[in-house]
Amino acid sequence: MSSHWLIRLFLVSVLVTGVAGAQTPAKPATGATPAVSAPASPSPNPDISKPTTEKPADATKPGGNVPMEAPDAAAKSTPGANATPTATPAPAATPTTTIYGDSGAPTNGKPSGPDPFLDVAPVPKGTVSLIGGIVRSLDRIRNRLTLEPFGGQRMSIRWDERTHIYRDGVETTQLGIKKGDRIYVDTMLDKTYIFARNVHVVTQSEPADARGQLLGFNPRTGNITVQDELTTQPVSFRLDNTTALKKQDGGAATRADLAPGSLIAVRFQAGTARRGIAREVTIVAIPGAAFVFAGEITYLNLARGIMAIRNLSDSKTYEVTFDPATPARSQLTQGAQVSVKATFTGKGYHAQQITLAQATLQ
Repeated sequence: MSSHWLIRLFLVSVLVTGVAGAQTPAKPATGATPAVSAPASPSPNPDISKPTTEKPADATKPGGNVPMEAPDAAAKSTPGANATPTATPAPAATPTTTIYGDSGAPTNGKPSGPDPFLDVAPVPKGTVSLIGGIVRSLDRIRNRLTLEPFGGQRMSIRWDERTHIYRDGVETTQLGIKKGDRIYVDTMLDKTYIFARNVHVVTQSEPADARGQLLGFNPRTGNITVQDELTTQPVSFRLDNTTALKKQDGGAATRADLAPGSLIAVRFQAGTARRGIAREVTIVAIPGAAFVFAGEITYLNLARGIMAIRNLSDSKTYEVTFDPATPARSQLTQGAQVSVKATFTGKGYHAQQITLAQATLQ
């Protein structure tokens, strides 16, 4: 046999021996657990990791991983053990209400005044003055009006939510006040300005009466001036085609009967300041007219020759003058019943004859 065949036989034996050794499994070491691999199978979700059977490391050994506790483990942990602190929510604050008094200080829950920030200030205390006049200007933005009082100078008056406004007796708002209206205002001093407590707007005036001596009459303009017996001040009126003129006994009178010095009674419709339309004029007495008064003497002044008689026919009291030198004037006493014949002089009544219950005095 040649050498070539011997070399080839040697190489074949070596190869056979190597293959047989590679196919024989190695014997595992004592105490080691072989790893078991799961058979490969297609996974429907490629993101899910393959389960393993690796044994977790012992937690008692240094460097070992601490196993995760179950959710109820923290609830069953021993008191005093190291546990994560839980934040306790703070209790909700209880709402409180603070009531303020007139001075703006808290009153400890006792309602004794308005809120200094939200409520309107109370009505000021002080003297109330009634002022009447005509509205000359109106500012609804700043709640102000300019009032021209009857016979006085213009003044500025303010109002707010505390003010009560009435128009012909019916309560309304600030829209009830118009420029040119005749108003009457209850005013008070609030700090440095005049405050309107009540505003009365009068558009439907009622007829009024005036009585006094006629001082003058202008036939061209129809204006008459009367000295009012209550205020002793001259008051002017105007006659028009609707004014009725009559005498004391009810008879008709004319404008020619309106002589200066006559005693008249005027029923008028209120108009502008100190002037109105006369609806009816009654001529009570003209100079030289005779009158008879009968009744009780309610006042007597013998030195000045003045007495007052309560007339029984109309229950009015008239002042009558007489001559202080009248004989037997001592018979005149206060409270006596008398009958007096007097003449109207244009300035008053002067007694021509005085009759007592027992005697007659000339």
